[in-house]
Amino acid sequence: DDDDDASSSSSASGDDAVAPARSFPTLERVVRDAVDALGGAVAPKLSWSAPKDATWMATTSTTRCLNPGEVFLLLKASDAVAHDLSDAYSPCRDFDADDAAGLRASQLASLRADATLTLTRWRDLSPSGEFRCFVWRGDLVGACQRDVSNFYPFLPALAEEYAELLATHWQDVVCGHFPSRDYVFDVYVTSNRRVKIIDFNPWGGGTLPLLFEWHELQRRGSGEGGFTDDLEVRVVTSQGHIRPGLRLGVPFDMVDRSPSGAIAAFAERQQREREREAAAAAAREEAAAAVETAAPGGGDDDE
Repeated sequence: DDDDDASSSSSASGDDAVAPARSFPTLERVVRDAVDALGGAVAPKLSWSAPKDATWMATTSTTRCLNPGEVFLLLKASDAVAHDLSDAYSPCRDFDADDAAGLRASQLASLRADATLTLTRWRDLSPSGEFRCFVWRGDLVGACQRDVSNFYPFLPALAEEYAELLATHWQDVVCGHFPSRDYVFDVYVTSNRRVKIIDFNPWGGGTLPLLFEWHELQRRGSGEGGFTDDLEVRVVTSQGHIRPGLRLGVPFDMVDRSPSGAIAAFAERQQREREREAAAAAAREEAAAAVETAAPGGGDDDE
């Protein structure tokens, strides 16, 4: 009996050592209600970052989420989100490294009282229409294709036209209204050449310059504010200039443990997928142009 009691006591203490699964029923309910209110599919963002670096975990390889579980999965797996919570302010001039020294990531995260989970209605946008614009010291100093993991054959010929569209939109809608002089914003150009704002991001830090380098963008500013002359819009000009996409990422050990030749096969499959996506985007662009020619001013993505 004594042995049984000791065994039971040992088992109980072992069970006590296991941390219980954490539950956030209120947050889960709020997220579920928001998903329902937004049409059943949303794109999440925490503070400044969307968890695009974690889309390799999603069945759709996108940030499209249909329920709270999918939202939480992407947020937990995202390095960009973790950076925003624990290290977002380290590049700032007034960041005190001594105050942050010795604090665990969870303690640093608890200091970010302004962390906000944003859910937006999911829309199926063609990646070829997404562009990132860079504003330095009040000047629009550059813009580029946002999806740098694909080559769209029709984009290089549209670069000059898009430069005028983006500059005009920034001057008419954004310039003078955004509180910072240094920032980045993403837009979507519809098939009938309307420009829609997607999001704003801080300059530098976790924001990617994509087809530019930060130092070259900073050299372009005039300091006058509102300057957009000779705006350069960069796009991927050939298959050879494609940069790897985060959504194609997987843990190294997952690929490395595959059978011999799996890495090459994986790369080949992803290349075929990129080519199919580029061809589909080109077909959509041609179809949209044909519809606009027949019925000027039309276009479903103008809402």
